[in-house]
Amino acid sequence: MEVPLPPAPPTPGSGQGGKTNSISCTSCKRRKVKCDKAHPSCSACVKHRAKCFYCAPVLPVRKKRKSPEELLARLQRFETLLEAHGIPADDDLDHAPTQVGNDSVRAAPKTPITIERMTSTNTKDGNDHDTIKPSGNFVVGAGKQRFIESPLWNILSEELEGPVDMLRLSQSNERDTHQLSKGTPSEGFLNAGDFLLNNTAIHSAVELKALHPKPLTIFRLWQVFLDNINPLTKLIHAPTTQQRLLDASANLENISKEWEALMFAIYLSAIQSMSADDCQATMGESKGSLIRRYHPAVRSALLRANFTSSLDILLVQAFALYLLSVRQYHEPNSLWILTGTAVRLGQRIGLHRDGTLVGLSPFETEIRRRVWWRLLALDGQTAELCGAGLSVAFPRYDCKRPLNVNDSDLSPNMSALPSEHDGPTEMIFCGFRYEIGLFLRNIKENGKWMGIRPNETAVEERTDQLDELQALIERKYLRFCDPSVPLHLFARLMGDATMLALRLVAPYPRKYPQGLTEMPPNERDEVFWISMHVLGFYNLSQRTESIRRFLWNVNVQFQWHAFIILAHELQLRREDNHTRDAWSKIEELFEYNTDVIVNTNSPLHKAVSRLILKAWSARQSRLRRSNTQLPTPVFIATLQSQAAKQDSANQPRTSYAASESAATDIVPASQPIVTDSTSDTNHFQRTPTPNVLTDGTPIDWSEWDYMLQDFEFQNASFAQT
Repeated sequence: MEVPLPPAPPTPGSGQGGKTNSISCTSCKRRKVKCDKAHPSCSACVKHRAKCFYCAPVLPVRKKRKSPEELLARLQRFETLLEAHGIPADDDLDHAPTQVGNDSVRAAPKTPITIERMTSTNTKDGNDHDTIKPSGNFVVGAGKQRFIESPLWNILSEELEGPVDMLRLSQSNERDTHQLSKGTPSEGFLNAGDFLLNNTAIHSAVELKALHPKPLTIFRLWQVFLDNINPLTKLIHAPTTQQRLLDASANLENISKEWEALMFAIYLSAIQSMSADDCQATMGESKGSLIRRYHPAVRSALLRANFTSSLDILLVQAFALYLLSVRQYHEPNSLWILTGTAVRLGQRIGLHRDGTLVGLSPFETEIRRRVWWRLLALDGQTAELCGAGLSVAFPRYDCKRPLNVNDSDLSPNMSALPSEHDGPTEMIFCGFRYEIGLFLRNIKENGKWMGIRPNETAVEERTDQLDELQALIERKYLRFCDPSVPLHLFARLMGDATMLALRLVAPYPRKYPQGLTEMPPNERDEVFWISMHVLGFYNLSQRTESIRRFLWNVNVQFQWHAFIILAHELQLRREDNHTRDAWSKIEELFEYNTDVIVNTNSPLHKAVSRLILKAWSARQSRLRRSNTQLPTPVFIATLQSQAAKQDSANQPRTSYAASESAATDIVPASQPIVTDSTSDTNHFQRTPTPNVLTDGTPIDWSEWDYMLQDFEFQNASFAQT
């Protein structure tokens, strides 16, 4: 309110002493005492013999209102920024979220930033297992999502200036990151991605742009990705991704950091899936040089996008593809840390919560399901290799299994999820693997990936459970497979292989603490038969031309269970057609992939190599007693040469020849089972198919400790090696 200026103080004797002012005098204001506002001098100033002045307060300067033209210019600028990030700026704003009690449901996929509040309730999903509806806040906006479950942050959400601040909490300010690169940690946040991916050779934005292939080559790599990678991962929606990829390849200067990271991840995964000859033919360069170029490019793109702090699902997809591409270059224990990071990134943006419970669009819900389940599979597979079981137990994740639908059934504009197909779809490979994941989850063995334990359930009950699982997979997926379709053939082989592997692991060997030699003859024959067909499937996949495009997945998923059992049994069994067949499979395996056995830097590979040599030594001893001599295979000579070098360096106490006398008195388990040498087609038609190699089979190396006792590993877990 404007205060009028008081009249000028009258001169003494003017006769106006009865008047008062509307404001306090300056002396009373300064001393913070009450002023009676008398004129010409207040009583306080008269009492203290001070001069009394009355000054009008300084009026605030009104800000000049901006013209409509300026407001329109700012609005247009914001709309341009939204469209640059893939968010249409002309959406109808009539679909604001409606509040009902404590629940908020998003009525349309594109809305202003909202906070979805949820309370915990037990529910039953379509997969017949209990789930818990999430409690907490699901923050949605600007194409990003974040799930906040901590009570601390849920309380603070009441004090923040809206959902925008909640999204900003998890995103490092680019200015702070830039300051950190030039100063001390006190000037900005440390970037965890720098530590994980080693930013010593990070490319600049200009250097990254120069690393993009030409548009024609980009499209070729995309086709390779669609043929080799996408059918086994289903991390992206191919139709929408393809359109964005084509648009980006024509305008590389204006793509977002997140999209650029996904593009480089697609390049690397496509290159990694090709053979050396295919790389030379497609790219005109060697595979090694291409990997050396695009491996650091993916890391640089992820770091530039600040992937450990971003809330964009594109970066989770890019990081997952990167990990799938570099598995064979990482030691399992360190890779397990990275896959755990990927799961954490997904958990932070709420992938573990089903989109139907938080009001997400049907399209977004289904894509998020695919990404989450692939992250769980990747982390579980890596945990197996380092003997950790399931690294992260998620008793409260309620993200439902992805639907058995094609990409063509999904659209960003659809209003409801499509119905599942009864026959095969593009999800056939991932589909049966996720069914197995649900099966293992329902076993509920302390949250471990492998839930079937001999000391927990009777062997007969476990067998019945596996029979039901096999019937389910056969009914929903495998019975529709067409062997002329490469993906169907691969899915059929992998499906039968998975069930054989589960049947191998479930009953044995803890049912018999003393190992295989304690088993009844018929059970030993069964174990030997399954183990031999592990190598049969591996070799079949290597020599079947139509599924060679999927070898990138096979080569990093070698099934050690059966290989160790087979090598152990070959020490004990009498020479016959079946043992000769097993040795031929081992030799063929070595020819296709020497790295499976020969790896002088790995204690696991060293132990397995010594086990093979011990089996070969026992075989030679038995043959010499029957006056039979066999030439030494090339792979045995190679292993013997490596073992001799290791023995001379380490002064070993174990002699392979010492095993001969022990092995000569072993009697065969029973009348050997009958096996046959079939063609590729017969392998496909036979049930169960004689193969085992799966990326979903759990591995607990502690089960096989007894096999390493002859190699001075009595007190060490195979998992720890």
